[in-house]
Amino acid sequence: MGTRQSPHQREDRVVQMPADGPAAAFCGLDIFSGLGAAERQRLAAVIKTVAVSRGDILIRQGDEADALYIVVSGRFSVTKQGSPHPVAEIGPGQPVGEIAFLSGCARTATVTALRDSLVQRLTRDDFDAIARRDPGIWRALTVTLAERLAATTAASVPPPDPKPRTIAVIRAGGSQFVEAFVSGLQTAFVQRARTLVVTHESAARLLGTTELASPAATSALNALESSHDVVILVADHGLTPWTEKVIHHADLVLSVGRHGSDPAQNAIEELAAKLIAPDAQRLVLLHQTKTRVTGTADWLRVRNVAMHHHVALDNAADFERLVRFINGEARGLVACGG
Repeated sequence: MGTRQSPHQREDRVVQMPADGPAAAFCGLDIFSGLGAAERQRLAAVIKTVAVSRGDILIRQGDEADALYIVVSGRFSVTKQGSPHPVAEIGPGQPVGEIAFLSGCARTATVTALRDSLVQRLTRDDFDAIARRDPGIWRALTVTLAERLAATTAASVPPPDPKPRTIAVIRAGGSQFVEAFVSGLQTAFVQRARTLVVTHESAARLLGTTELASPAATSALNALESSHDVVILVADHGLTPWTEKVIHHADLVLSVGRHGSDPAQNAIEELAAKLIAPDAQRLVLLHQTKTRVTGTADWLRVRNVAMHHHVALDNAADFERLVRFINGEARGLVACGG
């Protein structure tokens, strides 16, 4: 995954939004609870909304803490140097980098967008200008920060939930889309979770906009996730703006092809390979019915995926097994003698 510059270095990505919405939520954070109404209002006046693309680094470990953020919509991964796995995930309504910002320390972790997201940003310069006018703001924030640090130290932070919330279904190889696969996958998920399928045809109605690259579309997609356990995003046949949005927003990508069709990687899969880590990609090969499997190596030779699955379209058990693998709940049997 490519590394992009921090959004505070890209003024063209600032989104104009009403200050009485997300900005009010920003100033409602508990770190600002000790401030008076006038001080919070002055903070709200300088807060900006920033669009962050999947893969963007919001803050980088070791950098100067020059801004404080709160997540409006989307999700971010928190990683630390020397740790092979993310140490936490940050979602809507949560602050990012507040301890380093208020204490003046360097960033202690790297925070990366797991999908297209929106954040509110308060810069160091804007905060310092307000603090010069109201010096008491520092004392109020220091007290609250100390309380938060004590609570954080005492709390045990649970690891990120391994279950994907948004699943992209894209076309693999030279295959055509098979609607029966999407229907079978939805049926298997509905049995255990609140599930929504979003296609290009239904996207405009569900998102309330046809501008897929807009912050409004990003926010609406994240809102759909918050009201469902699983959102299945079905890409177009070709590399369209909707297909790109689907890949940008996915926790997991299922590349779905018909066994026996051309296994060469297509342009949609190439984009997914650039944006999505291999451990969040699966290859699914479809069969009309249960049959002897051959030729799988031809598909795997040109793809770097975590797993591959064979699914018979007329077998509900295959779909249920696929869902168990997706959720990390696959069943196994270990037998030994002696």
